[in-house]
Amino acid sequence: MARWYQMKTPLMFAAGLSAGLLLGVAMVVGVVIGMNGRSPGETSLSDRFLAEVPLHATGADGGKSIAMATGVIDEGTEGVFVLDFLTGDLQCWVINPRVGQFTNLFKTNVIGDLGIEQGKTPDYVMTAGIADFRGPASMSFGRSIVYVGDGNTGNVACYAVPWSRAAATSAAVQTGPLQRVAVGKARVVAIQE
Repeated sequence: MARWYQMKTPLMFAAGLSAGLLLGVAMVVGVVIGMNGRSPGETSLSDRFLAEVPLHATGADGGKSIAMATGVIDEGTEGVFVLDFLTGDLQCWVINPRVGQFTNLFKTNVIGDLGIEQGKTPDYVMTAGIADFRGPASMSFGRSIVYVGDGNTGNVACYAVPWSRAAATSAAVQTGPLQRVAVGKARVVAIQE
């Protein structure tokens, strides 16, 4: 019995190794045939699932006294929204790609819109989103909006960037106030202090 066991172990190892090598060679041959066997213009299933998908991403971060968020303002143009916690000033700087400088500035103050009481320290949060405003040409806005909230009051406000594509095309400087779009309450219960 011990003799059969001694012979069986090397045979099993050799059989397993051979089967594994044969399977590996078959997989490589299949991949090569699959890649070269396609007719021109034909897409594979993986090509269709991995097709280019446009992504629209924004970034936001905050510290103890300032928060920043980015958002697309126009085709190939991004803006950075900056909220100063000490003053409540919200600004959007838009870089001019032709000169590589911030030449466009829009701003407002969020304290009144969020109902922040004098002497209280606000608890701000901020993020940017995408909006596709439709309406008269005189009411033209950028493609991003910014949301600002206060954790103490539970109030949230949304602002849009007034934007003229014609002015952007001619590299004209654009400035003005950020336009409040909406105000809402995230919390309906008052916090007891």
